[in-house]
Amino acid sequence: MLPGNKIMLRRIAFLIILFGMLAVPTGAIGAADGTVWKAEYFGNAYLIGEPAVKRDEQVVNFDWGLASPASNIPSDNFSARFGTDVYFEEGVYRFSALADDRVRVSVAFQPVIDTFDNPKPGQLLSADVTLPAGVHHLQIDYREETYTAYISFN
Repeated sequence: MLPGNKIMLRRIAFLIILFGMLAVPTGAIGAADGTVWKAEYFGNAYLIGEPAVKRDEQVVNFDWGLASPASNIPSDNFSARFGTDVYFEEGVYRFSALADDRVRVSVAFQPVIDTFDNPKPGQLLSADVTLPAGVHHLQIDYREETYTAYISFN
């Protein structure tokens, strides 16, 4: 398959999954509930050094295509970290992530989804987590390697 066709198929799959997620009511963590994500974008694939860009994001749902989050960040081999603290009622919560290329989702500083050692680009990954009532820290680490760049978290 030609690289261009592969990119197009990934984008189509991403949009299908994204529209499917939008069609079903979810407990999305983002703008609707006032959550603000502290985002740090790095000009390297390893989340090291001083971030090239720091900003607040309302949601973690991006499709940069063949570009990057900012002009001073390369389009390949960059990384990002998103963090927030959210109050949860006691219960079981499903966390889902879709990314190209690698993603790690941590709840209360414990990884619940982690593809940093075993990439699964374009696969929707989920984890059910039982939480006691209270404020819990959520962190998403993302690594872009080559070609398209996208991440979606719910």
